[in-house]
Amino acid sequence: MAIKVIDTRAREIIAKPKNPSPGKLKLFFKTAAISFLVTLGILAGVLAVLAVLLYPKAKTLAAQVENTYAQAKKVEAALEDRDVKLAERDLKELKNELADTQAEFKNLSFIRFVPIAASYYSDGEHLLKAASLGVEVGEAALVAVDPFGDVLGFKGYKESLTAEAKAEKIVKEVLPNLTPLVDEISEKLVLIEKEVGQINETHYPQNFEVKGFNVRKSLRQAKEALLASREFIPEIKPLLLAAPDIAGEPDEKVYLILLQNDKELRSTGGFITSYALARVKGGRLLEIESDDIYQLDLKYRRTEVAPEPIKKYLGHNSLPIRDSNLSPDFKLAALKFETMYNTIPKMPKVDGIFALDTEFVRTFLEVTGPITTKKTKETFSAEKNRLGIPDVVYKLELHAEKINAGKPDRKGILGELMDSLIDKVLNAKTEEFPKYIEALVKTVEEKHFLFYFHNSAAQEFAEKYNAAGRIKDFDGDYFHLNNSNFGGLKGNLYIKTKVEQDIQVAPDGEIVKKVDVTLTNPARADGWLNSIYLNWMRLYVPEDSTLISKKVQKDFTSSEELSKEVYRGYGATYPLNFSVSTFTYKLPFKLKNGQPYKMMIQKQPGVEEVEMIIKINGVEKEHFMLRTDRELEITI
Repeated sequence: MAIKVIDTRAREIIAKPKNPSPGKLKLFFKTAAISFLVTLGILAGVLAVLAVLLYPKAKTLAAQVENTYAQAKKVEAALEDRDVKLAERDLKELKNELADTQAEFKNLSFIRFVPIAASYYSDGEHLLKAASLGVEVGEAALVAVDPFGDVLGFKGYKESLTAEAKAEKIVKEVLPNLTPLVDEISEKLVLIEKEVGQINETHYPQNFEVKGFNVRKSLRQAKEALLASREFIPEIKPLLLAAPDIAGEPDEKVYLILLQNDKELRSTGGFITSYALARVKGGRLLEIESDDIYQLDLKYRRTEVAPEPIKKYLGHNSLPIRDSNLSPDFKLAALKFETMYNTIPKMPKVDGIFALDTEFVRTFLEVTGPITTKKTKETFSAEKNRLGIPDVVYKLELHAEKINAGKPDRKGILGELMDSLIDKVLNAKTEEFPKYIEALVKTVEEKHFLFYFHNSAAQEFAEKYNAAGRIKDFDGDYFHLNNSNFGGLKGNLYIKTKVEQDIQVAPDGEIVKKVDVTLTNPARADGWLNSIYLNWMRLYVPEDSTLISKKVQKDFTSSEELSKEVYRGYGATYPLNFSVSTFTYKLPFKLKNGQPYKMMIQKQPGVEEVEMIIKINGVEKEHFMLRTDRELEITI
């Protein structure tokens, strides 16, 4: 498979395809397995309470409970070690131990007629039924994944497949085999939840602990975990059904990948600096073609009048495709890009658009360690240099703005780096995959990797689990700060953002908020990375909020957008200085007496972190670094 980096001098770079599926498969398997381990752990504790405290003479039952609990821990350890073969053997033994426990438990059936003790005996019956169902879930899951242990990277399986073959096997064999398992697990989880749901955890003393865990608290957490699992597992099925189609089985798919420079921040994560077209079929990555976004803009015939901010601050009368990501909602921005892209002659139609930024690249380099490109022989790492800038970010800018300035392929080094990074990841040992999966999940959660799919099931899943960069509806207070660097070079290498929300709740429940947004530029101007930071700011708050006052440097406007009220302003933050924008407004609802204050805060894609301070009636309630979207419930 060849990756073509398109510039004035076409080049061929050899790489291997990316395996798209193991992260979700492992999550699927782990969710199924944990569901019965949680139940077994609680079972051991509750039966110990019954056997030891309520019926001291039942020493045989107490010993059997100990054996069951110990065997459950063995299963747990085997799964943690990704040793499926051992887990199968230990689970079989656990099933036998559980049967012995049930037999011993029946010998004490007369307890059901003893006052007080009867309720504990009933709890034991429900937990034993739940545990048996849990073992059945575990057996089904292990049987389903056993034939694919080599692909999924489990211990004890010989790795004889190439990356291409693994991807193809996942798409054509693993996913179809797992799909019916979802239905079986879903049915069992409903039954397990029904059994555990009949247990009243308040029967147990508040501070009573068995084997290091609080019985009452653990029962409550088990119910919550079972509910979450029951809701989550069925949601995987549409994605599993759609996955082969997404991976190009049976028909080839083409995906557009946008690299956003988060150091030149824009609405959806950064200025679109380059793009790539990835072709996949049957789980195999056939080819990637990448190029500078300016080369795509040369092919695009501008026909659309530029929105006012683009016209006013960037000087474009017509809208360039590179500046099309004006909406803070990634799906809407992706649709806009695609609409413009589709007018370019001879460009292939795409089946989805993904966006990633330099923090995504840095995060993966943190896992792989330093990487040296094959052609340029430049070494990139995640470590910060003497300027406090990550090495990879600094060198990418250095090549584009200094070393290769004025050259048609000035950003070609990026293609080299991505090729080497993919090669490094796909040639890693299977046991190293969890590190990469963890890095991938982290970048998605922190909005450094965004997805838009044409496939409705995949898009629904991405939106459900906050991987689609959508602006959300929320029943309560809402806050989203969105900044666009419209003339500050790569100032977001340095800019620090602090938000102070001062909330005043009146006795009648009326809510007035004063929001201070402070941008600090702690570095000196250098003429190529940092300068006067020119920023277009938007603050999204609940629809029908009423503005009381504002303090922005210039160009304040407001309107309704995306079912929100949005306040806009434009201003400059000078090097070695700071700027403050202030908005005071009344929320469109009142807080009822005794209710917690609910708020959703959505982080802008591409932003590493925002210092967030929340005060209610003058008392600081929250102070944290915002790195992901947050939902808060604050007691007044």
